[in-house]
Amino acid sequence: TSGVFAAGAITATVIADKLKELGHEVTFQSHASAHPILRRVPAVGQESEPGGYTHIDLDGAYETNVDRRRLHFNDMWFARANQNLHNYGLSLGVPVNARPRLVLSAGEKAIARAKFSDYPKPWVFICPASQYYNVRSVPNGVWEAAAKRINGTCFWLGLFPAPPGIVDLQVRQLSTLLTWLSCADLLITVDTGP
Repeated sequence: TSGVFAAGAITATVIADKLKELGHEVTFQSHASAHPILRRVPAVGQESEPGGYTHIDLDGAYETNVDRRRLHFNDMWFARANQNLHNYGLSLGVPVNARPRLVLSAGEKAIARAKFSDYPKPWVFICPASQYYNVRSVPNGVWEAAAKRINGTCFWLGLFPAPPGIVDLQVRQLSTLLTWLSCADLLITVDTGP
């Protein structure tokens, strides 16, 4: 596959899963920012930057789909993949029971749980804004007010300082974010936030 950014890469890994189920090796071409995610997808054999030939090209499958506001990502990924695979006499079928799966090692999970073990549960993670789309954000005052009403501990995943009452994790690496989110009881986020 090619041309899928981090958020899209997670959802597009359902195609890698189906290909692996059919006995195919998968090289996933994506922007390097998505590689920490792709390394945790069991069906992906290797990841690389876009630029080489692809059997399945998902680039634009969402952005150019006129029905994108009413279709699930899986519908769009499978339609494009099946269209590309038709030339090879292959089909992935329909997107039944297709869901992204990321796997962390037991060691990674243990380290993450130890980081949060002194905080009361539930552990609620807040991702207040999209790094790339400034219209996808919620003002800090709203998060501060919300945190006062949330039981447990609120953790901040923002790229700017947390409001009072929220533990600022100062996360700057996607691989760290993935590990920490594996401990979350709840993630509250804006579109494309993580």
